[in-house]
Amino acid sequence: DGGNSFSLRSNSCVANGDLFNSIRNASFYTNTIYVNPFNENNVIVGGLNLFTSFDGGVTLNQVVDGDLHPDIHELKRNAVSGDLWLCTDGGIYKSINSGSSWTSSSNGLVINEVYRISGTQTTTDNLIAGLQDNAHMLRAANTNVYFPVYNSDGMDNYFNSFNNSIVYACSQNGGLSRSTDGGFNYNGTTLPGNGNANLFPWLTPIVQHPPNVIPFIITANTDVLYVYGTNGIIQGSSNGTVWTPMGPAGAAEVNGALTPSMAISSDDLG
Repeated sequence: DGGNSFSLRSNSCVANGDLFNSIRNASFYTNTIYVNPFNENNVIVGGLNLFTSFDGGVTLNQVVDGDLHPDIHELKRNAVSGDLWLCTDGGIYKSINSGSSWTSSSNGLVINEVYRISGTQTTTDNLIAGLQDNAHMLRAANTNVYFPVYNSDGMDNYFNSFNNSIVYACSQNGGLSRSTDGGFNYNGTTLPGNGNANLFPWLTPIVQHPPNVIPFIITANTDVLYVYGTNGIIQGSSNGTVWTPMGPAGAAEVNGALTPSMAISSDDLG
């Protein structure tokens, strides 16, 4: 009737309820719908994942494709070739079989969103960058190649200023891990509540404590860091295994900011 009335077709998915019932409430961020112009019952719906239907949306089945990145934003059809083009947090994908399978078309596109990037004080080409929903990228010393490392959303990070083999990196909401091989492999820290959105902002700041230095002698605090949490600043020591609340709660959080900042005073090296 030309859009004058609507009826519910589905409010669940066969293999995965995440499209409609995500605990992340991701529908504000990831949603798209496509209807085959030659078959109104062929519907493709994108949310956190991608789903197809051949009965007008009554039954939705998740597209299981190891190459397809989640967080679906847009789907368009090439009117000439009939190919489908999909935009996700991981880039652009193409399907030549009505959405049954997808191949990445992002090679050569410089489209990563960098949240935080860190370098070292001793090597100019040693870098690590946290990427939105695409883990971290590590550029090792003496190379121009970037390696994908860690997982999830890549957030804050840093190289230990006196030992570049030690690297700290965060995923979303304070998911803090530590590397001892220059940033290639990580082990989770024991930061209390890490990954909890109620305790840590989406982009949780981490900073290294400046070590005590007498000229030419490093005396202490070579691997101490601070993490910002909504209940206050937390100090980490002993290779990320001992955590001490420093307070106060709400420090640096303004109007519910998701990405507060934090820095160490250069005058306090104790």
